[in-house]
Amino acid sequence: MEERPVTLADLKELNAPVRAHCDNCQKTAYVSTEGMPEHTIIIHIARRLRCSRCGSTKIVTRPCYQHMVPQHPGEQNR
Repeated sequence: MEERPVTLADLKELNAPVRAHCDNCQKTAYVSTEGMPEHTIIIHIARRLRCSRCGSTKIVTRPCYQHMVPQHPGEQNR
């Protein structure tokens, strides 16, 4: 089975957001993908971004599946 890159269409099916991480200052934020084509590859979104904290372009974008993991009673979102 051949693996293919994850696209916005894949995340839309799972209702999963895209998260960006700055390798320079470690800031993490969710990315608005509104208006982007569904065939957009998630890791390529980083090419368009600049960190709002430090101005770096050393950004990594990944799918955020964390919201799909059930929380245990007493456990806080991190």
